[in-house]
Amino acid sequence: MAQDCCSPISGNIVKVCGAKRGGMIKCLYAVSLCNIDKIDVDSTTGEVIDISMKAQPSPATTDYFWYEIGVKKNTHGFTNTATINDGGSKYFEQAVSFSIEGFDQPTKNAFNDMIDGEAVFIGISADGNAHVLGRLSGAEMTEGTIGTGVAVSDLFGGTATFTAQEIEVTPSIIMDGSITIEVQSSAEGATAGDVITVTFD
Repeated sequence: MAQDCCSPISGNIVKVCGAKRGGMIKCLYAVSLCNIDKIDVDSTTGEVIDISMKAQPSPATTDYFWYEIGVKKNTHGFTNTATINDGGSKYFEQAVSFSIEGFDQPTKNAFNDMIDGEAVFIGISADGNAHVLGRLSGAEMTEGTIGTGVAVSDLFGGTATFTAQEIEVTPSIIMDGSITIEVQSSAEGATAGDVITVTFD
């Protein structure tokens, strides 16, 4: 008699040889979940194949955009923890942690606003691939500290962790140049409202 069952085995996991390193080494981008129109994933490959934003209310003439988080080097990364409960629910607890430097008022204001947000993050890992966290339900701050420290060697700034309960491991963005996002520039000398285009390729 045929038995209905899940098919959890989808392919080989190939050993990756050569030099490797962990962590996110480039940019970390964030946006409010409610400002996203859609983030589509290919049902076969599992890769993100489209990201589109909602339009900002009039009189704005552009769609919502992403923000760049100026993180301290070697402090940010994604984790995906499989969570299996006795009640039968199974999901991945996606988390991103990062540190920011600075204790000026604009930094404190931005950190303050994070506590209520449901955010989606894009991070680029050491191998050059981009990954999306909180795509379906958004990630919420589960831990955060900002301050001056007490010793010269202490962090002058803040650390934060955002967590999302999702039914998938953080998906990768297809890196063929077909996906772009608009990001408010944090480059030195940039004026308020400067928006740049980031291409994933």
